[in-house]
Amino acid sequence: MLAERSSFKRSSRGYIVPFPGSDRSVVKRTQLHRYSVFNELPTQLEAYYCIRDLKTVLRYAAMGFNLSTFTKYEFTERLLRKYGDFFSLGTFEKGKMPDRQMLLENQFKLTLLGRGWPKKIADSDKSVSNMTQQSAVIIRGGDGAYIETATIAINTALVLLEEIYRQQKNTTLPYGVITPGSIIPPEALVNRLNREGRVVVDFVENYQGE
Repeated sequence: MLAERSSFKRSSRGYIVPFPGSDRSVVKRTQLHRYSVFNELPTQLEAYYCIRDLKTVLRYAAMGFNLSTFTKYEFTERLLRKYGDFFSLGTFEKGKMPDRQMLLENQFKLTLLGRGWPKKIADSDKSVSNMTQQSAVIIRGGDGAYIETATIAINTALVLLEEIYRQQKNTTLPYGVITPGSIIPPEALVNRLNREGRVVVDFVENYQGE
Protein backbone atom coordinates (compact mmCIF):
# COMPACT_ATOMS: atom_id res chain seq x y z
CA MET A 1 0.00 0.00 0.00
CA LEU A 2 2.98 2.29 0.40
CA ALA A 3 5.09 2.91 -2.64
CA GLU A 4 8.53 2.75 -1.03
CA ARG A 5 10.03 0.31 1.46
CA SER A 6 12.70 1.60 3.81
CA SER A 7 14.46 -0.30 6.58
CA PHE A 8 14.54 2.59 9.04
CA LYS A 9 12.84 6.00 9.25
CA ARG A 10 12.42 8.69 11.89
CA SER A 11 9.09 10.44 12.40
CA SER A 12 7.53 12.75 14.97
CA ARG A 13 6.10 9.70 16.73
CA GLY A 14 9.32 7.71 16.90
CA TYR A 15 11.18 5.24 14.70
CA ILE A 16 9.41 3.51 11.82
CA VAL A 17 10.71 0.00 11.14
CA PRO A 18 9.45 -2.83 8.88
CA PHE A 19 6.96 -5.13 10.58
CA PRO A 20 8.63 -8.58 10.92
CA GLY A 21 5.41 -10.63 10.77
CA SER A 22 3.98 -12.65 7.91
CA ASP A 23 1.41 -10.02 6.85
CA ARG A 24 3.26 -8.87 3.73
CA SER A 25 3.87 -12.36 2.33
CA VAL A 26 0.25 -13.40 3.00
CA VAL A 27 -1.06 -10.32 1.20
CA LYS A 28 1.28 -10.94 -1.76
CA ARG A 29 0.03 -14.52 -2.11
CA THR A 30 -3.58 -13.34 -1.86
CA GLN A 31 -3.07 -10.65 -4.49
CA LEU A 32 -1.36 -13.13 -6.81
CA HIS A 33 -4.32 -15.50 -6.50
CA ARG A 34 -6.91 -12.78 -7.11
CA TYR A 35 -4.96 -11.46 -10.10
CA SER A 36 -4.61 -14.96 -11.60
CA VAL A 37 -8.26 -15.94 -11.05
CA PHE A 38 -10.19 -12.66 -11.22
CA ASN A 39 -7.72 -10.46 -13.14
CA GLU A 40 -7.82 -7.89 -10.32
CA LEU A 41 -5.11 -5.24 -10.26
CA PRO A 42 -2.89 -6.30 -7.32
CA THR A 43 -2.26 -4.16 -4.27
CA GLN A 44 1.35 -3.63 -3.22
CA LEU A 45 1.75 -3.78 0.55
CA GLU A 46 4.43 -2.63 2.96
CA ALA A 47 3.93 -3.08 6.72
CA TYR A 48 5.61 -0.97 9.38
CA TYR A 49 5.29 -0.29 13.07
CA CYS A 50 6.38 2.61 15.23
CA ILE A 51 8.74 2.38 18.23
CA ARG A 52 9.05 5.48 20.38
CA ASP A 53 12.74 5.46 21.34
CA LEU A 54 16.02 4.19 19.94
CA LYS A 55 16.76 2.09 23.03
CA THR A 56 13.65 -0.02 22.41
CA VAL A 57 14.53 -0.34 18.71
CA LEU A 58 17.94 -1.78 19.61
CA ARG A 59 16.39 -4.05 22.23
CA TYR A 60 13.88 -5.50 19.76
CA ALA A 61 16.58 -5.94 17.12
CA ALA A 62 18.80 -7.84 19.57
CA MET A 63 15.87 -9.97 20.72
CA GLY A 64 14.92 -10.80 17.13
CA PHE A 65 18.50 -11.79 16.32
CA ASN A 66 18.66 -14.04 19.39
CA LEU A 67 15.36 -15.74 18.65
CA SER A 68 16.11 -16.32 14.96
CA THR A 69 19.61 -17.66 15.73
CA PHE A 70 18.81 -19.82 18.77
CA THR A 71 15.89 -21.62 17.12
CA LYS A 72 18.14 -23.05 14.40
CA TYR A 73 19.92 -25.60 16.59
CA GLU A 74 18.68 -28.10 19.15
CA PHE A 75 21.18 -27.13 21.85
CA THR A 76 20.55 -23.38 21.60
CA GLU A 77 16.79 -24.01 21.41
CA ARG A 78 16.98 -25.74 24.80
CA LEU A 79 18.80 -22.71 26.18
CA LEU A 80 16.12 -20.47 24.71
CA ARG A 81 13.34 -22.49 26.34
CA LYS A 82 15.09 -22.51 29.71
CA TYR A 83 16.33 -18.92 29.77
CA GLY A 84 13.83 -17.24 27.49
CA ASP A 85 13.52 -14.16 29.70
CA PHE A 86 17.28 -13.55 29.43
CA PHE A 87 17.63 -14.05 25.68
CA SER A 88 14.47 -12.03 24.98
CA LEU A 89 15.97 -9.22 27.08
CA GLY A 90 13.08 -9.37 29.51
CA THR A 91 10.32 -9.22 26.89
CA PHE A 92 9.07 -12.70 27.80
CA GLU A 93 9.07 -14.27 31.25
CA LYS A 94 8.59 -18.01 31.71
CA GLY A 95 5.44 -18.95 33.60
CA LYS A 96 4.10 -15.39 33.75
CA MET A 97 0.70 -14.77 32.19
CA PRO A 98 -0.71 -11.35 31.27
CA ASP A 99 -2.86 -9.60 33.86
CA ARG A 100 -6.52 -10.22 33.00
CA GLN A 101 -7.72 -6.79 34.10
CA MET A 102 -4.99 -5.11 32.06
CA LEU A 103 -6.07 -7.07 28.97
CA LEU A 104 -9.68 -5.98 29.46
CA GLU A 105 -8.59 -2.34 29.63
CA ASN A 106 -6.30 -2.51 26.58
CA GLN A 107 -7.39 -1.10 23.22
CA PHE A 108 -5.89 -1.14 19.76
CA LYS A 109 -6.29 0.87 16.59
CA LEU A 110 -4.87 -0.28 13.26
CA THR A 111 -4.88 2.06 10.25
CA LEU A 112 -4.26 0.58 6.80
CA LEU A 113 -3.39 3.36 4.36
CA GLY A 114 -4.01 2.90 0.67
CA ARG A 115 -2.80 5.19 -2.11
CA GLY A 116 -3.94 4.79 -5.68
CA TRP A 117 -5.88 6.28 -8.58
CA PRO A 118 -9.30 7.96 -8.56
CA LYS A 119 -12.10 5.70 -9.77
CA LYS A 120 -12.75 7.49 -13.07
CA ILE A 121 -9.16 7.77 -14.25
CA ALA A 122 -8.33 6.18 -17.61
CA ASP A 123 -6.01 3.18 -17.74
CA SER A 124 -3.54 5.15 -19.86
CA ASP A 125 -3.16 7.71 -17.03
CA LYS A 126 -2.39 5.19 -14.29
CA SER A 127 1.11 6.31 -13.41
CA VAL A 128 2.66 6.73 -9.97
CA SER A 129 2.44 10.52 -10.22
CA ASN A 130 -1.35 10.29 -10.69
CA MET A 131 -1.92 8.30 -7.48
CA THR A 132 -3.85 11.12 -5.83
CA GLN A 133 -6.52 9.08 -4.03
CA GLN A 134 -5.76 8.12 -0.43
CA SER A 135 -8.10 5.81 1.46
CA ALA A 136 -7.90 3.99 4.76
CA VAL A 137 -9.29 0.99 6.58
CA ILE A 138 -9.41 1.66 10.32
CA ILE A 139 -9.79 -1.32 12.68
CA ARG A 140 -10.51 -0.75 16.39
CA GLY A 141 -11.06 -3.09 19.29
CA GLY A 142 -10.00 -4.21 22.74
CA ASP A 143 -6.79 -6.08 23.50
CA GLY A 144 -5.31 -6.92 20.12
CA ALA A 145 -2.76 -9.51 21.25
CA TYR A 146 -4.99 -11.98 23.10
CA ILE A 147 -8.72 -11.22 23.30
CA GLU A 148 -9.53 -9.72 19.91
CA THR A 149 -7.13 -12.00 18.05
CA ALA A 150 -9.33 -14.87 19.23
CA THR A 151 -12.47 -12.90 18.25
CA ILE A 152 -11.19 -12.33 14.71
CA ALA A 153 -9.94 -15.93 14.35
CA ILE A 154 -13.30 -17.42 15.38
CA ASN A 155 -15.29 -15.13 13.10
CA THR A 156 -12.89 -15.85 10.22
CA ALA A 157 -13.43 -19.59 10.73
CA LEU A 158 -17.23 -19.13 10.70
CA VAL A 159 -17.11 -17.08 7.50
CA LEU A 160 -14.77 -19.65 5.97
CA LEU A 161 -17.20 -22.48 6.72
CA GLU A 162 -20.05 -20.50 5.17
CA GLU A 163 -17.96 -19.75 2.10
CA ILE A 164 -16.84 -23.36 1.68
CA TYR A 165 -20.46 -24.51 1.81
CA ARG A 166 -21.53 -21.86 -0.71
CA GLN A 167 -18.66 -22.49 -3.13
CA GLN A 168 -18.99 -26.27 -2.94
CA LYS A 169 -22.46 -25.86 -4.38
CA ASN A 170 -20.97 -23.81 -7.23
CA THR A 171 -17.87 -26.06 -7.59
CA THR A 172 -15.58 -22.99 -7.66
CA LEU A 173 -13.68 -23.71 -4.44
CA PRO A 174 -9.87 -23.58 -4.98
CA TYR A 175 -7.85 -26.39 -3.42
CA GLY A 176 -4.36 -26.61 -1.99
CA VAL A 177 -2.53 -24.22 0.31
CA ILE A 178 -4.26 -20.85 -0.03
CA THR A 179 -4.52 -17.70 2.07
CA PRO A 180 -7.76 -16.69 3.83
CA GLY A 181 -8.14 -13.69 1.52
CA SER A 182 -8.15 -16.03 -1.49
CA ILE A 183 -11.47 -17.55 -0.49
CA ILE A 184 -13.11 -15.23 2.05
CA PRO A 185 -14.97 -12.16 0.71
CA PRO A 186 -13.67 -9.23 2.82
CA GLU A 187 -17.17 -7.76 3.14
CA ALA A 188 -18.50 -10.95 4.76
CA LEU A 189 -15.89 -10.89 7.55
CA VAL A 190 -16.14 -7.12 8.06
CA ASN A 191 -19.93 -7.26 8.32
CA ARG A 192 -19.77 -10.09 10.87
CA LEU A 193 -17.20 -8.26 13.02
CA ASN A 194 -19.17 -5.00 12.88
CA ARG A 195 -22.40 -6.77 13.88
CA GLU A 196 -20.68 -8.29 16.89
CA GLY A 197 -19.34 -4.85 17.84
CA ARG A 198 -16.17 -5.91 19.63
CA VAL A 199 -13.94 -5.27 16.62
CA VAL A 200 -15.11 -2.40 14.40
CA VAL A 201 -13.88 -1.92 10.83
CA ASP A 202 -14.41 1.42 9.05
CA PHE A 203 -13.56 2.36 5.46
CA VAL A 204 -12.66 6.00 4.81
CA GLU A 205 -12.63 6.72 1.09
CA ASN A 206 -10.95 10.15 1.23
CA TYR A 207 -8.63 9.85 4.17
CA GLN A 208 -6.83 13.04 5.20
CA GLY A 209 -4.79 11.67 8.12
CA GLU A 210 -1.14 10.63 8.19
